[in-house]
Amino acid sequence: MKSCLEEFQDFAADEIAEKLSVMTRDNRFEDVLLMCNLSKGIEENGFKMGILLSIQNLMESMGWSAEQAMKALRIPESEQIQFVIGLKNNGDFDSN
Repeated sequence: MKSCLEEFQDFAADEIAEKLSVMTRDNRFEDVLLMCNLSKGIEENGFKMGILLSIQNLMESMGWSAEQAMKALRIPESEQIQFVIGLKNNGDFDSN
């Protein structure tokens, strides 16, 4: 999957030059970068929520612990703590 910036870079060189000229003149280039970063954060959060839902479904349907569900999903141990936090905080990955 291409990032927002990668898709933007796919334009022909002259189209990029024209767009950058307009964007920098109107300070829109910074807006594009901000939107790309925002969409990346939304995408990452959606991905985490999907994994969290999979963990919850395995726990409910199979009667597994969170640890067993994460092992079945092959979630690396280094990433498991964020999902434990998400489970405890109803999908909020930032709370303690």
